[in-house]
Amino acid sequence: MSRPAPRKSGLGGRSPALPPQPNPEDMTPDGGAGATDPATAAATARALTPRLQRARSTKRIPEGKVQLTAYIPADVRAEARGAAKVLMGAVEGPNNLSELVAEAIEEKLERLRKEFNGGRPFEPAQGPLPSGPTPGA
Repeated sequence: MSRPAPRKSGLGGRSPALPPQPNPEDMTPDGGAGATDPATAAATARALTPRLQRARSTKRIPEGKVQLTAYIPADVRAEARGAAKVLMGAVEGPNNLSELVAEAIEEKLERLRKEFNGGRPFEPAQGPLPSGPTPGA
């Protein structure tokens, strides 16, 4: 008894988080459906691409800042969020969770510089950091 051939999915290469790409063959010069001229349709699709890319990147990252991803204990995260909420608008202290985290890292780095690097800043790490269990732990 032979097995049936696997079926191909019509969802291949698509993402639920991104809007569907326009099909150049279905585009008119004004961006609508029904174009029959492939060159016109392709030009329209190229013109729409920057608009679609802008629509995808709605996150506004403050200048001079980068996003940091780290895994921390859930209870530490919960308390940090609570502290950030209480301290918002206070005369001194962070205005949001990002500022709280940045200040905490800066304070810890200051102690680590004194203890392990003669008070000098650490050299920035190039490339990805090793992951997994710490050697010798």
